[in-house]
Amino acid sequence: MPPSAAPSRPWKTRLFTATSLNDYLARSDHSITWLTSPTPNPSHAVPTPPERKTTPTFEQHMSTVDFIVMGRQTFDVCLSLPEWPYPKKELLVLSRGMDCLPVDLMRGKGLGQSGEGNGKVRVVRSIEEVKQVLDAEVRSGRMVYVDGGQTAREFLRRGWVDEVVLTVAPVVLAGGGRGLFCGLGAELEAEGMGDLEFTLVGVDVIENGMVKVYYRVKGNGESEICESGHI
Repeated sequence: MPPSAAPSRPWKTRLFTATSLNDYLARSDHSITWLTSPTPNPSHAVPTPPERKTTPTFEQHMSTVDFIVMGRQTFDVCLSLPEWPYPKKELLVLSRGMDCLPVDLMRGKGLGQSGEGNGKVRVVRSIEEVKQVLDAEVRSGRMVYVDGGQTAREFLRRGWVDEVVLTVAPVVLAGGGRGLFCGLGAELEAEGMGDLEFTLVGVDVIENGMVKVYYRVKGNGESEICESGHI
């Protein structure tokens, strides 16, 4: 079923992520130093000037987000960071095997299970349960940030992704890795879906020779970012 024929949702979703040229989100050991500490190269094209940018910054993206959905592995990686990257947001951790939340680690990041501190964290067991929570609790028209490769694929193959902001780093990673789109075509076919077509909204050169592209699913209306005039 194409996205345009999917049942309407009161919420919208956005992927905001980065990959290597060969579609890896991270190395097999979860390392992303190729993204955060790339090899210097003064020959890269210069970044797009701020006044000409057509893609949202991470801060602009997060200003439209109420809920974040991620898988267990992405949650564990986020907890390992020096600071919690998503303060004051509701978080759903999609995990069939997590028996309980790591409360001690969460407290160290200011996170709780009842909305206090840096945000509220809940475990959901299935993608259907995720939809039930979002249907009931997300304000109409607001964004849900889908984070992590496996969770992104769950949303993509159901036609539940409205926007994609993708940064591509100029590196082909050797060895294994964790991909975003590899194999998705077969999964879409198995779900009885056709191609997922998107409209290009903007493209910018950013630091270290990376390119950021902003897509909206074909036929979708204006995003909250564009409507508010932030870009």
